[in-house]
Amino acid sequence: MAYKNNHFVPQLILRRFGEEISTYNIKTGEYRHGQQTAEVFSKYEFYPMELELEFGQVESRFANILNQKLLKAESRGEVELTRKELNIIKKFLLLEQMRVFVEEEACTNIAKMTSDLQLKTGSFKYPFTEKIIENESVHDRWLRNIKVIIECKDLTSIQSHELCTYEAYRWAQIYNWGYMAIWDSSYVDTSFIITDIGMTSEREPSVAQYGMEVEKKQYLMEAPSRTNNTIFQRKYAELLYQQTNFHENFYMFSISKHRMLVVINPFFRLYCKKEKYPTPTIWPSKIKDRRLFEKNDADKLIGFQGKAITSDSDTFRYKVQSMKHEDVIWVNMLMLDRIDTLLGFTSLEDISDSVRAYDTWYKEHNLPPRKDYSALIELLK
Repeated sequence: MAYKNNHFVPQLILRRFGEEISTYNIKTGEYRHGQQTAEVFSKYEFYPMELELEFGQVESRFANILNQKLLKAESRGEVELTRKELNIIKKFLLLEQMRVFVEEEACTNIAKMTSDLQLKTGSFKYPFTEKIIENESVHDRWLRNIKVIIECKDLTSIQSHELCTYEAYRWAQIYNWGYMAIWDSSYVDTSFIITDIGMTSEREPSVAQYGMEVEKKQYLMEAPSRTNNTIFQRKYAELLYQQTNFHENFYMFSISKHRMLVVINPFFRLYCKKEKYPTPTIWPSKIKDRRLFEKNDADKLIGFQGKAITSDSDTFRYKVQSMKHEDVIWVNMLMLDRIDTLLGFTSLEDISDSVRAYDTWYKEHNLPPRKDYSALIELLK
């Protein structure tokens, strides 16, 4: 049955890379050319059947937005989304992240669960008490998180689900706090990579030096002392609080071979001229083209007693940002660095520059690469 071959990267995304996809297994060194989308990024009976059917409901709602808006707009064009559509997109993206189960993620989840359950009274506050399920395994908790994301109305109300976990709520907050961008590689001769880990992020360069991301936090800790404007000071405090969870610069998701959706850290709102905040003296991303981080336009909301009134019909306008070649290479390198086992691509020629740049970067920094692409580099020769 079709429901037994479960795709952890949905076919509605895979088909946007072409009718056939090539793959490379970094653990075995196996390169396979021109496979059907039904054959790749899937496992037999990976999910319970009822969960696989529920995936289809979320995907169908997203697919309409993907076809009619996200991919229909020309590069450098504009996409208009309603608040309801934006909530559907964010829910789909978090689901894409959570539906992939790899050993590294499993270990991370165990540590996160322990931290969340034992240090619940720390700096991050939860608006609910998690339901404890006796003898719940890591695998069962993973399925529980997927179910919560699928069944919640949207990520702004995920805490209302009776099975919501602390880590599911924290991840939902990241997507709620971040703002979305649409990046496009149509004007360069390199296409995006498909990963088997659901999403990829960019970390600050400070991670290599200090083992953690400190640039944005340090700036936000010091910024209030540089101004007497109480509005600015409150904003800095809010952004500093948000860094407790959203410390990466951005999360990215390939939705076709030339287009990706990006959820950007709210810190980068400070560079938006419309926000009128003092421009930060730092730039924590390796990507230097600041256009890519521009915030969307939106109609001004009506306020009541100091609080904005929102509606599902509120509209947001996004530019499809055309990327420079070096930035496409960089985001592909990030994906190459974070893949668990399998990477997918349209052709070797489309990713050759990215793989060579990845290999060169590690050699120049005199470091062993995190992932071994030696067999793939030999193929490129």
